[in-house]
Amino acid sequence: MGSLDLAAAARRFVTTWEAGWARHDVDAILELYADDVVHTSMPFRPPHRGRDELADYLRWSFEE
Repeated sequence: MGSLDLAAAARRFVTTWEAGWARHDVDAILELYADDVVHTSMPFRPPHRGRDELADYLRWSFEE
């Protein structure tokens, strides 16, 4: 079994998130997360639970 290169994984996460956000590419961003993700966008806001809730949040963020 090969070892995990954490630095490379972190760079991939960051570059994918940045590019996905810039392009408003919900699917690209969602690919970074497990189905049971718990994502917090801001302190004191309730978390988004699961990829469907995260997708809803991303789509809302990209609205005009």
